[in-house]
Amino acid sequence: MHSYILDIHITADEWLKIYRGYTSNVRCRATDGTRILLPAKHFKSFVTRNGVSGRFQLIVTSEFKFVSLTLIN
Repeated sequence: MHSYILDIHITADEWLKIYRGYTSNVRCRATDGTRILLPAKHFKSFVTRNGVSGRFQLIVTSEFKFVSLTLIN
């Protein structure tokens, strides 16, 4: 398994574009510099009226399949 730390800041307007279907993925960079393309559906439980914001831990299998996304602060 692999673990990545992501600092995510998606404004409410940006999230609205995702919600409306303009895109279905979130591009981000882990704190170690790794570029990650993650389906936006994994962030739905973290959406507030201000969007999505915080530090997250992403865990994937050795084949890079999604396992979990956890808000850590």
